[in-house]
Amino acid sequence: ARATNDTVKLHRYLRWYRNHFFKHVLSEEVALELCWVMGCIELNPEETVYRQGEDPHYFYLLLSGEANIYTGNWNPCPQTGKPQRGDYVRPLSPGHYFGERALTTNGVQPRTVVCTTAVTLAVVNKTDYLRLLVDVVENEKKKKMDFICRLPPFQGISFMDMIDIVEVMSINKFGQGEELVTEGSP
Repeated sequence: ARATNDTVKLHRYLRWYRNHFFKHVLSEEVALELCWVMGCIELNPEETVYRQGEDPHYFYLLLSGEANIYTGNWNPCPQTGKPQRGDYVRPLSPGHYFGERALTTNGVQPRTVVCTTAVTLAVVNKTDYLRLLVDVVENEKKKKMDFICRLPPFQGISFMDMIDIVEVMSINKFGQGEELVTEGSP
């Protein structure tokens, strides 16, 4: 069983995470229950979280450190025997979550995730993810997908590209008269 002190720390982090990423759709009850079922793993730079084609076991939430997502061939190099990196897709930083697609489709991992620095990951096993989080994550993705499908620049792009966009997209609400962009700013 998890120590109460650890549960309090995880709950504090999940409250921050909920406020910044799930925009209050993760209830206090679900956040607290997640703290009890969630595990933490630490990995070193260059360690693989999972490889494309593997069976899914966990939903991952990156608490600290950075990782990269790759797709494609990971066959060993004929000369060295080390796995060759596939095509770079995008980076992951604290606050990103991943691994949910394979859990909800009963498929295999569609990509490979490799740590670029030492990382700490919160993990939720498949059973608990499906019981507690699947509706929250899928509803958030559906809102984002519905939104970008209505925007002319995104009409006509492939479904997989849309999913990639949704996975890195955040929704921000602005008040009336609030400045969104200043000319000349990056």
